[in-house]
Amino acid sequence: MAYTDEAIWAQQEGEGSQAYAAFSMYCELGARRSLKRVAAQCGIREAVVRRWSRVHAWRQRVQAYDHDQERQTAAADVPRWRERMAAEVENEWLAAEAMMARGNEMLANSVDATRWTWRDAILLIDHAAKVARLALAAGLDSTAPADVTVRVEYVNEADGAADGASPDAER
Repeated sequence: MAYTDEAIWAQQEGEGSQAYAAFSMYCELGARRSLKRVAAQCGIREAVVRRWSRVHAWRQRVQAYDHDQERQTAAADVPRWRERMAAEVENEWLAAEAMMARGNEMLANSVDATRWTWRDAILLIDHAAKVARLALAAGLDSTAPADVTVRVEYVNEADGAADGASPDAER
């Protein structure tokens, strides 16, 4: 039998209303479905339900039905995931702005009065620019990377070593 995807679980030509009602119940049972359960719930002999299943290709039809149900569920989730993506993009953008502002503030202030170096300020601004570019890309293209890791180290002016690291550690 050849079916169109849209009509495969609809009542088929030659399928009686009782057989179709049994098939509909079979579909609705989901993970608990069995021919024996359909026969018991419909009050029909199991041999009759088996014959209907074979003659009217229930396995093929219920597989298409399940696939369509999964597709509908996934489609219903799309708006929620779009909202989440938009919120994440906004958060990344705000983080980039805050990092950029802090980096510019660091450049404007005397390095001697802070624990920061010029290198720290420049790295922070560089990371802020990267986060901003990723946020912009994600806002335009949902396939863009959604996570960014930024690492900022405090540098000890005396020996040039990052806190907790040796002077030879790569920064």
